[in-house]
Amino acid sequence: VYVLLFMLLLYFFMLSSSPLLDTLSIRVAERAGAAYGTVRMFGSFGFMLMALSSGLLLESLGGLTNIPYLYWSVWILPIVLLWTMKDEKSKRKVVVSLGAFRDMLRDTKFIWFLVLVFLLMVPHRMNDGLLALYLKDLGGSDVMVGWAWALAAASEIPTFALLGRYMNRFHELALLGVVAILYTIRWFLYGYIQDPFVLMLLQATHCITFAVFWITAVQYAVRLVPEHLQSTGQSMLSMVFLGLAGISGGFVGGFIKDWLGGAYMYYFGSVLTLAAAVLFLGTHAYMRKKNHPSV
Repeated sequence: VYVLLFMLLLYFFMLSSSPLLDTLSIRVAERAGAAYGTVRMFGSFGFMLMALSSGLLLESLGGLTNIPYLYWSVWILPIVLLWTMKDEKSKRKVVVSLGAFRDMLRDTKFIWFLVLVFLLMVPHRMNDGLLALYLKDLGGSDVMVGWAWALAAASEIPTFALLGRYMNRFHELALLGVVAILYTIRWFLYGYIQDPFVLMLLQATHCITFAVFWITAVQYAVRLVPEHLQSTGQSMLSMVFLGLAGISGGFVGGFIKDWLGGAYMYYFGSVLTLAAAVLFLGTHAYMRKKNHPSV
């Protein structure tokens, strides 16, 4: 019961902080004349370090029963740094109202974009939750699972560092359509290949799927919503990615895995991402034909 309560509180605050951090990162990057991806790559670097070191740290601390010590040792430094930082007051005098929020919900372009993100991200969140079980079913070890996620996080770093410099050459919807095609190939290979070591290496494709998706989706969400509602727009994007897609991916993926096996779970994911690719590219073509201002 105490563990359940702790995890509910942890994710209640942690997930709500993600869109705020993304919005803050975008604004800091703009003021510094840098790309958002340059700031975001440090998050991937930190995740990679934790994926590699957490197992060894837990073992040295005596196992999972002592995981609170790991949590607090990781959190103390950020808490101290945040306590010493001063919040920068916004120069804008725009007051966020419920009416402005309702107007954003009536924005068909933004809502349609969130629907397509949901369709694309269900298989990704399915992989997040069930990859470890799939690797173990194929004979993989706990160490291999840790390396798989470390490899995924490490592969993100160069993408976040470099993609922002070339984003202005592509329209976001077209780029997301290409990402969806790459996701389709990725999930098909996950279902077809039965060697856990090769699957671990395939996690490196994270750099051309999720990393490109996230930096593109964040940028497009920022462009679709008014400046004073950027945090709200990012919150809705995170709600779809982390919440709705996570719940749906975990439930549907677990059901298919138990019913037909892990390979068919990934085949199902490739069908969803193929549908997302068609819709992203079709939407981009339609908006170009109509000469929409956001294209």
